[in-house]
Amino acid sequence: MKKWKLAMAALGLVGMLAACGGGDSGTTDSTQEASGSDSSKPLAGQTLKVAMSPNFVPFESAELNDKGETEIVGFDVDLMDQLAKDMGFKYEIIETEFKGLIGELQSGRADMIISGMTATEERAKSVDFSDPYFYTKTGVIFPKDREIKSVEDMKGKKIAVSFGTNYEKQAQSMGAEVTPFDSGAAVLQDLYNGRVDGAMMDATKAAIESEKNPDYSYIIFSDEELGITGDNTFNIAFAKDSDLTSEFNTYINQYREDGTMDEIASRWMGEKFIEENKQK
Repeated sequence: MKKWKLAMAALGLVGMLAACGGGDSGTTDSTQEASGSDSSKPLAGQTLKVAMSPNFVPFESAELNDKGETEIVGFDVDLMDQLAKDMGFKYEIIETEFKGLIGELQSGRADMIISGMTATEERAKSVDFSDPYFYTKTGVIFPKDREIKSVEDMKGKKIAVSFGTNYEKQAQSMGAEVTPFDSGAAVLQDLYNGRVDGAMMDATKAAIESEKNPDYSYIIFSDEELGITGDNTFNIAFAKDSDLTSEFNTYINQYREDGTMDEIASRWMGEKFIEENKQK
C-alpha cells in the first residue's frame, strides 16, 4: 500500500494557498452535495454533520470566494467532496475550535471529525478512528535570527502551539516554554508579533508560512527525534462503535491504492510533493 510522507519537499509550490481563518462553533450555510442519486451507494440519501476547525492551512481554512462569501477549502474538504460523491451522501460542516471537536462528536451534534486530527491512544478512549488518510511530520517555524536546528535547541524556547493538539505535548517534551492558543491563526499572530521564539505545527504548514515570509525559516523533526514509534498520521474520527468507520475505511484505502489521495494532495502541496514523498 502506498504511503506518502511529508519531508522537506513541502517547501515548494505553495503560493496558491490562502491565509487561514477561523470561526465560532456553528454550521456553514451551504450543504455539500453528493454527485448523482445512485441508491446503491452505501450512504445514499444521508446528510452527515462534519466537525472541522477551519484554521489549518492547507487542510482546512476559511477564505473569501469570488462572490465575497466565506467558504471552507483545503485538502480535507476536497477529500470529503470525493467521499460524498462516491458514497452518495451530502454533508454540513460544523465549525468549532480544535479543542471542541471531540465534544461536538460526543454530544451528537456531529457525525464525524475531519480536521488534521492524529489518532492517539488518549483520543481513542473517546472516539473511533478511521485508517490513516495522511502521513504527517512536525515542523517549527521561527525567525531566522533564532537558531533552532535540533530538539536540544528547543529547550527553554517560547513556542506557540494550538491548544489540545499533539504539538503542545511534543513541544513540552522538548523542554520548550509552551504558549497554547485556541486557533492556528492566533499561533501565527503571536509568532509574527515577536512574542515567541517559534511556532510548532504540521510541517506542511510550516513550509507554507516560511515560503510566504522570507525572514522566517523552519525545521522538520523526524519521528525518531520526537520519540514516535508508530506512524504519525491524520485520521477521521467517529463516535464509538459507529458503522461509519468501516464504511469510510473502504474508500480511504481505495483512494490510497488508486492514486486519488495523491491527486488531492497534489492540489494543495504540488506535484513535487507527491513525487518526492511517495513510498511503497
